[in-house]
Amino acid sequence: MTLAERLRLITVGGWLSLLAATCGIDLHQRSAAAARLRTAASLARHAAHPKILAWCLENGAWQADTVGRYRRAIELTQAAQRIAPCIGSALIQATAQEGRAWARLGDGSETRASLAQVERLVARSPSPTGRSTTTDTTPPRATPTPPLRSHGRATRPPSRTRAVSSPA
Repeated sequence: MTLAERLRLITVGGWLSLLAATCGIDLHQRSAAAARLRTAASLARHAAHPKILAWCLENGAWQADTVGRYRRAIELTQAAQRIAPCIGSALIQATAQEGRAWARLGDGSETRASLAQVERLVARSPSPTGRSTTTDTTPPRATPTPPLRSHGRATRPPSRTRAVSSPA
């Protein structure tokens, strides 16, 4: 395995651990989520990947927010903002998360300052390209997918998800 392949594997492991941690937070599996965040952060440091590390801190802030630890959430979001790439979703989300924590503490001035900063960050961000704003790991297609044709007019490609009906 080459050094580049090893680095790629560590990076992917970091993203997957972060994804699992995010799911754990949403499912209220606090200890599992915390362990996965630690794993993701360790892999991010090993791969020298500040974006993953910033997302780990932001997710830790979200976990703190869900249990009412708003000051801790602010500390974590500010740490995430310090290490996140200067343009991108990690910085924007960490700043928005800070605003949420200030709002929960009832500090309107800090909340408005955070929201104003989010607005500035979004304004200077490049337009979305259809790629993931979190991971940006999907390689672009070599050629665009042509639209489907039906009786001479373009139609939508079939959905990748199916509607799930609930039992009656």
